[in-house]
Amino acid sequence: MVSQRKICWTYSVKEAYKEAVEHPLSEEIRSLVGEYGFVMKQFLQLKDEKEIMLSQARMYLDEQVEETTDARYGPGFADFLHRAIEAFYER
Repeated sequence: MVSQRKICWTYSVKEAYKEAVEHPLSEEIRSLVGEYGFVMKQFLQLKDEKEIMLSQARMYLDEQVEETTDARYGPGFADFLHRAIEAFYER
């Protein structure tokens, strides 16, 4: 169930990305990042998901992850995810 939800989340973010490249904290993106954090919190049974989500954001900076993500979803998508997740949890 979580993997299917993550796929849907990624698709939703990809669609929103087209509209919000310069605004990683738009209402739609904040909602999607919050939902992703909630899923991670529930799946990993955490009291607070902030650290795991910030770790996830940093993961998108890894060269191989960035290359794979951008190849699948478009140039700059990994950086966008990194910025959106970091902005949400560092507010």
